[in-house]
Amino acid sequence: MLRLGSNTLIGTIVCFFLATPSYVYGQTQDLTGLAKAEDGGVPAGPDDNKKRAKAGDFDEKAEIACAQIKGEVLGKCKLSVARSGGGDATAVIRFQNSFSRTLYFTDGDFIRGNTTMSGTGKDTEWTLINGVYSIRVDDQRFEIPAALILGE
Repeated sequence: MLRLGSNTLIGTIVCFFLATPSYVYGQTQDLTGLAKAEDGGVPAGPDDNKKRAKAGDFDEKAEIACAQIKGEVLGKCKLSVARSGGGDATAVIRFQNSFSRTLYFTDGDFIRGNTTMSGTGKDTEWTLINGVYSIRVDDQRFEIPAALILGE
């Protein structure tokens, strides 16, 4: 879908989407009582990125820089990402040896990696500088352009 625009009307948001080249529809949602992010944003639409990633239904695929072992020079990995919008995404990264790691993002923030034989996925560090996520999960490292996660 292509988002055409939205308007906020006292606790209600009206969004218009282009469903097909010849049909436009509107959607109204009551926002009263919904949690809001620091920037005032509210969750909208289905958050199905984890489910779609597990099913292999990805929005984009790319090659990124990565290292599987501590101290290893960055090499190349294949990234596949499923997005739900608003910065929510699940990225599956496949190393050269076919081992894979799944990374989870919420509101554009890296949250954690999945549990693998390499570790729990909760021993992490990350930064987002100049449009690139630098992420360490256990001993693995990843350099991911933010545009791949955010869909920009």
